[in-house]
Amino acid sequence: MEVAALPSPPANPEPTYDGDAEATRSAEELFQWSTHLHVGAGAAECEHGEDGACADPHHFHAWVCLPNTFQMRDIGEKAQAAMARKKRAMRDPEADSYAVLEDTLDDLKRTRMDEVIDGAAKSNVNKRLGEIIETVREDERFAHQDQDAEELRRLEALPEEERDSEEYTRLQAQVAAYAEAFEKLVDQEEQREHEALEKDPDRALDIERQSRIEAVSREMYMHTYYTWSIYVGTRQPVSGGFPSQRKFKSPEDLKVAPPEVVTALRDTIGKLEDRTTAARSDAAGNS
Repeated sequence: MEVAALPSPPANPEPTYDGDAEATRSAEELFQWSTHLHVGAGAAECEHGEDGACADPHHFHAWVCLPNTFQMRDIGEKAQAAMARKKRAMRDPEADSYAVLEDTLDDLKRTRMDEVIDGAAKSNVNKRLGEIIETVREDERFAHQDQDAEELRRLEALPEEERDSEEYTRLQAQVAAYAEAFEKLVDQEEQREHEALEKDPDRALDIERQSRIEAVSREMYMHTYYTWSIYVGTRQPVSGGFPSQRKFKSPEDLKVAPPEVVTALRDTIGKLEDRTTAARSDAAGNS
């Protein structure tokens, strides 16, 4: 996979760290992964797209890089703190988040309680999938299930004329029988959970409540994480040296940025993160 060239820091860096937090630092660090981003009609072809001299108000040009390790630690802490605050708010009877959640649950209780119970039953069973797998494997038919599945995958990769057709058919039936046994046990467990929760609907509502708190707080984590990642990693292009001037004066400025720009920045950060994941996988010999 082609990797963007690494930028070089200036010979005499002039840090502009404001002392508030590491994530607000305009650090003259060497970022490993970066790329130029151009948004707007004709922006990709703009002759000044990478030197910072573009005067077209309809063009957005930036040099985008991932946070360095110091910034990443601080960004992670900010995201964790935002997630924790959201969880507390959704459990605080005086908070708006709590009022919204409880109103939603009241509506569900009145109109879609069967769905709530179904979801709670599935959630409880999903937490025990490891136990269910072990139970299925207690059947002597599935004592070597991992090896059987691996051998089936090997045979599937071979040209049809090179397969042992008898062994291939046997393994297909074996894997199908395992899947059927697993699904049957899951269905049985879900039915038991469903019947128990029908007798205790408040417990089902509490499971739904916790699920929503976790989902919304995770969304807050991701929102905070990418807001700060975009803020610290989006720089004004320069004709030479290392880009250090931020495109946004503060993370709050992202709220008034054009949606096309925000979406493009989020996608670019995601692609850069995918590069690092692929690179680590290659380095570990998983390519």
